[in-house]
Amino acid sequence: MKKVSKNYSQNIILDILIETLKKNNPQLKKLKKFPISKSIHLLGYIDSFGIMDFLDIVEKKFSIKFKNNEIGVEDITTLKVFSKIILKKIK
Repeated sequence: MKKVSKNYSQNIILDILIETLKKNNPQLKKLKKFPISKSIHLLGYIDSFGIMDFLDIVEKKFSIKFKNNEIGVEDITTLKVFSKIILKKIK
């Protein structure tokens, strides 16, 4: 797994998050426009097990660690919000 630099912008982080999700979810691969401002959990694109897997992959990819009370499900599954949180965490 390729690690990312701390010099990435929010848009690049969003692209990485979308690419990561599409690799593991055939349903998401078909999307032409990815819903970055809506919860992919509430839209039914990812379940609670998928969220945990996604979080684990993201933590490894960005070399960061989130505490249990640091972020919620909606923070993780709304990619625009999650990308901002990651950007703050890696700076």
